[in-house]
Amino acid sequence: MIAEALLELAKEYQEKMEKKSIPRHGSKEMVVVSWKGLAKTLKTLYGQPLHYLTQKLCKEWDKSRFGSDNEEKPLNAMFSWREAEDTVWRVEAVHRLCTSPVHLAVLWLDDPEYLLIANEVIPTPSVPAE
Repeated sequence: MIAEALLELAKEYQEKMEKKSIPRHGSKEMVVVSWKGLAKTLKTLYGQPLHYLTQKLCKEWDKSRFGSDNEEKPLNAMFSWREAEDTVWRVEAVHRLCTSPVHLAVLWLDDPEYLLIANEVIPTPSVPAE
């Protein structure tokens, strides 16, 4: 069962993320090694946090490269900066507009570090009681 406080936090988080606009202009090209690095760079360049699910997906994309022929290649060697940036922003739009707070709360139950990401959007949230 999801704690009510956790669900309320997820609702507030999702409402705030829905209100953030997706940047429409491309930034200058930069060198990035990983999807997680690209996400961190975009957060810095545009001054807004990426959705919890986008950050998690970027980590999973990086993990999926382990053992592949391209594991050691920088992201820029496989995709242009523009393609990679556009991919992240499209995924971000889906997460901002379509994520259920219930889904978020369920994921957060198994992620002891979710507050690190939620805190970027909702300053100093209280730790929900379970």
